[in-house]
Amino acid sequence: MTSNERILQPFTLPNGTELKNRLLMAPMTTCTGYFDGTVTSELVEYYRARAGSIGTIIVECCFIDDYGLAFPGAIGIDNDEKIAGLAKIAEAIKAEGSKAILQIYHGGRMVDPQLIGGASRWRRALLPRRVRAPPCRGR
Repeated sequence: MTSNERILQPFTLPNGTELKNRLLMAPMTTCTGYFDGTVTSELVEYYRARAGSIGTIIVECCFIDDYGLAFPGAIGIDNDEKIAGLAKIAEAIKAEGSKAILQIYHGGRMVDPQLIGGASRWRRALLPRRVRAPPCRGR
């Protein structure tokens, strides 16, 4: 069997989970969530369209705390109200025979204070306060 053929063969993880192939979609930020971090129907369809031929899809990053929102349109997993939307993404992926993985994040010191309710909330963020982030100047 060539390596090209092998990538399309099923693969069983040590915990017994079987992946239909060895293809994996990396997480890609779409900025298509609602401003409160909930999932949009467009985002569900985005993942449904990519599932099927890919064995595993890593869903874009979800902020774990409302202090950690790093960009507009991000989706969150910071409270129970977000579970229903995330479940719709998982169901769409699984309905096509693919597995779903969720990437989580916290924006830390790179969070724009305006995104989380102003400088006073930013100062109360959960990460080290004395380490200033350099301004992002692009490359």
